[in-house]
Amino acid sequence: MISDLAGLLSSYDITAFLLGEYTTADIERYPEFAVGDSIIQLARQPFGTRDERFLRVLKLRGSSYREGQHAFTITDDGMQLFPRLVSPRVAETYTPQTDRTSLGVAGIDAMLDGGVWAGSTTLLVGPTGSGKTTVAMHFALEGVARKERTLYVNFQENPVQLARSSPAAPQRSSTQ
Repeated sequence: MISDLAGLLSSYDITAFLLGEYTTADIERYPEFAVGDSIIQLARQPFGTRDERFLRVLKLRGSSYREGQHAFTITDDGMQLFPRLVSPRVAETYTPQTDRTSLGVAGIDAMLDGGVWAGSTTLLVGPTGSGKTTVAMHFALEGVARKERTLYVNFQENPVQLARSSPAAPQRSSTQ
């Protein structure tokens, strides 16, 4: 029956959308998956006190697509999809840079022979109040001053907190 349906649908100028409640294991068992040009799976997964929804493209005959789970939400305006972020392609050739870039803190730059390696990734760790945010802000502002592309990633503080702790922000004295 599925083969007949597929033959019939392909002879008309029509796009068919078939719906069903299947598990991932069903894809290998049932014939409708063999005749479909596209297979899109929607799933819900419990996450704490709520469920998260995901979309996954399993098949898109003759086309490329972004693999993996893509989060989505259903709103009054319909479905809003959040495509999964992917890492950029790795360069085929790579020559590490040999110059250093300043962290914007003279004492640290001196200890690091001029700063960190340009083009490298540095993870700054330490307990609360140890100065991580201050060093990172100095680094970002130094990059901006040099007209370099700068990315500042902070997992805990919001923009108001960052502005308050920015090296360029006016500091309160202990007598105020």
